[in-house]
Amino acid sequence: MLDISIENFEKDVIEASMQQPVLLDFWADWCGPCKSLIPVLEKLEPEYADRLSMVKVNVDEQKQIASMFGVRSVPMVVLMIQGRPVDG
Repeated sequence: MLDISIENFEKDVIEASMQQPVLLDFWADWCGPCKSLIPVLEKLEPEYADRLSMVKVNVDEQKQIASMFGVRSVPMVVLMIQGRPVDG
């Protein structure tokens, strides 16, 4: 899973979601449930690679992105299609 920062957000999330859905996983190092979810998503990633991109956003390091999505707790997962969030 690709780590997303403000520098690659436009290309790897917005632009990429114009071609295929992008699943954003918002997580933090201190979050126990996040440590359980990330391995599951990483295991599923190869199976869905031709239909879905999976990326992750560390909310402690990427506060601007977390704020854009109104992240209040983690883990939080958002599906992006055509540059817009469609589900969380």
